[in-house]
Amino acid sequence: MSDDELQSERRGWARKGQKLQVIYRVTGAPDASERIGRVADLTTKGMGFVTKGSIPVGSAISLRVTGSGAVKSFRGTVRWTSAVSDTGDYRIGVKFADDGAKTAPLPVVKVTRENRRFARRAVKILLKLRCVTSGIEHEVTDRGGMLVNISKSGMEIVTTRDYAKGAVLEVTLPESEIGPARKLHARVAWSKAAEQAGRVAVGAAFVRLSEPPPAEGI
Repeated sequence: MSDDELQSERRGWARKGQKLQVIYRVTGAPDASERIGRVADLTTKGMGFVTKGSIPVGSAISLRVTGSGAVKSFRGTVRWTSAVSDTGDYRIGVKFADDGAKTAPLPVVKVTRENRRFARRAVKILLKLRCVTSGIEHEVTDRGGMLVNISKSGMEIVTTRDYAKGAVLEVTLPESEIGPARKLHARVAWSKAAEQAGRVAVGAAFVRLSEPPPAEGI
């Protein structure tokens, strides 16, 4: 099948609203058998798909996207992974290898909707934060932390202090892969012990300072 024919086939998928399936194999995994997922998004440089179980970031992966009788193969690297449900579903982000990106130019195709309200992006970005809630929680100076995931609605941070639910944090992000340097405010929805000894994982929902506490966390 030529690239032009493939482009026409993909336009057909979009018109019919057909859900695309991906069959993938993780190179070097203990269980190297093929597994199946459903495509969440597809661009010229990579794709996201939802499947059962996580895949380690950095894993080499081969994929075959199928729909309406057409099949196209890609190779790439897992760039991020994020849980999307409580039943073991994960969304996997893959960056295509250069050869795949060059030989298979694709339009952006949105074909499914995530189970979560907002998709989370796994990252590792050093940041600064401090509590701006008046009273015992208030902090005058910043402390360090690590941003581990972020979505349109909130973020998860690993830091050295356990903040009370409802406390408002001022978070200073550096320029990074997720955008320019900026300050954000977020209200603590939950906190728990992190995997690292002496660290706390904090989930917080973005707010404007005039907003009341949200009913739920992120």
